[in-house]
Amino acid sequence: MKRLTCEMCGSTDLIKQDGVFVCQTCGCKYSIEEAKKMMVEGTVEVTGTVKVDNSAAIENYLDMARNAIDAGNNKEADEYCNKIIEMDTANWEAWLIKGRAVGWQSTLGNNRVGETINAFSKALENCPEDMKDTLGEQCKLRLGELQAAMLMTRIKCFKPHPNVHDVEGLKSDVSSIITTTLNFLAKANIKVDAIGNVNYARIVNNGICDAWNDVYSNYKGDEGYPTDYEFKNFLEEGNCLIDALKLALVLCGSENGNKVVDDLKVQIYNNLIHIQTELMNGQSYEVSFDGGYKHYNRNLYLADGAKKLRQNEIDEWNRGISEVRMAEKEIAQKVEEARRKAEQEKIAEYWAAHPEVKSQIEELEVQRDEVTRRLSEVQVELNRKKENLNNLPSFILREQKHHEAEQLKERIQKLGFFQGKEKKRLQEQLKGLSGEMEQLTKAAASEKFEAEKELEPLNAKLDRQMCIRDRLNGEISELTNKIAKLKAGASIFATFENEKTEEVEMATERTACIEEEKVDAILVRVGPGKMQVIKIIKEITGLDLKTTTDIVNGAPKAVKENISRDEAEKIKQKLESVGATIEVK
Repeated sequence: MKRLTCEMCGSTDLIKQDGVFVCQTCGCKYSIEEAKKMMVEGTVEVTGTVKVDNSAAIENYLDMARNAIDAGNNKEADEYCNKIIEMDTANWEAWLIKGRAVGWQSTLGNNRVGETINAFSKALENCPEDMKDTLGEQCKLRLGELQAAMLMTRIKCFKPHPNVHDVEGLKSDVSSIITTTLNFLAKANIKVDAIGNVNYARIVNNGICDAWNDVYSNYKGDEGYPTDYEFKNFLEEGNCLIDALKLALVLCGSENGNKVVDDLKVQIYNNLIHIQTELMNGQSYEVSFDGGYKHYNRNLYLADGAKKLRQNEIDEWNRGISEVRMAEKEIAQKVEEARRKAEQEKIAEYWAAHPEVKSQIEELEVQRDEVTRRLSEVQVELNRKKENLNNLPSFILREQKHHEAEQLKERIQKLGFFQGKEKKRLQEQLKGLSGEMEQLTKAAASEKFEAEKELEPLNAKLDRQMCIRDRLNGEISELTNKIAKLKAGASIFATFENEKTEEVEMATERTACIEEEKVDAILVRVGPGKMQVIKIIKEITGLDLKTTTDIVNGAPKAVKENISRDEAEKIKQKLESVGATIEVK
């Protein structure tokens, strides 16, 4: 007697259910008579139309494919999906899982992203209509993760010795991203983010900066006097890194105006300028010995023509930075103009809805102008009266006599021992002036008394005018405050939503400040591991290579400011592990 075997799929896993035998793999059913015949003769003659229900088998394989892909068993997941697709070519989930599985089996020598895109396209073709948008975003996300992983794997090859082969491989990857991937997204009507491929560009930029640290460290060596061999390697490897950074610029695109992309562009430009400058200034040394001492003499370096070509590139990159910043300013101006226009429209709407307020403001402004004019008149009269009080005739004449007396005293002091006669004559004149001054003083006092007596009514008037001035000042202040409050009503109406958002943000910031103390992490000394310090600070701050190097070279200098104490302590721990000295203030 033969073993009971399913004629459709060859499975021996058949179980008796409800009076029939059911294949647990493909779901095919057999009567008891058919089962007996199969065990005796081995085959069953099937006549008519047979409809095979593979839904149980497909669901079983889907579960296994899901578990495999979640566990990272990409090859196994791919095999399960192939079995499903053999039974049902329109199963969109199988195509989706297959796309992920084949993509993550890619290597630098066997890039299978094309197969991923094909599988994702099949998934989108066969999925329900109401799922297309959601599934499209999922495909874009999965494809982005795969492309990013491929780029990171590629960039790792640039360490510690980048070469032309690495650059060519990166060119191929970049070409795949900006052509194949974007074509897939366009055909599938999947929206491309405004920042485009900036995440890929950031991966390339960061990876090349890390590779540059190794290249520069190998070039300088332990003593800082590279040999001819080290200098030539430095130029070749540096040129490869420059070519790779240029590809990062390609990924950023040619248009300016998005702040995230523009900031990354400037960072890449600065890195290009830094590396090119170091290559221009590179040189090798020959060692000679004189009197038992080692001497280093410059040997190989770039010719003036080669330096000029490199300087031309630096000038071009600086122009690129200027263009990016100019575009940022233009966009900022447009945004500000649009904001002002919207605010003016809102204010106009407010006035249209509140004509009585506008009329009140205009009336107050007229009153304010009149009060200001009257106050100015009072102030002019006050100043004139005060000046007249200080210009009485007696006081003026007394000052003149006093001046003459001072001149006589100076002449007497300058006379010599044998000029007694002249001295005596001048002293007589001085005595006469003193008598006149005494009489003028009495006359001035009398005149002042009479003048003050005559000016008593005027002083009273002046006091009244000063009171008026103070009252008018108060009126102006009150009117100004009223106008400011009324006009503020229109402004608040125009910018209420923005101000509300700002208030929430400010409140959040104030709460954060109360809850957590803010400190600065200061790099005091670099220590022996300068390149490691540069690398760590660049990772911590996200700054470009040139700015990071400037921080290290400018020690003591802040690495990060206004941060939590916990973050500062972590920074301190990282940098002190490579020999640097950090102070938390």
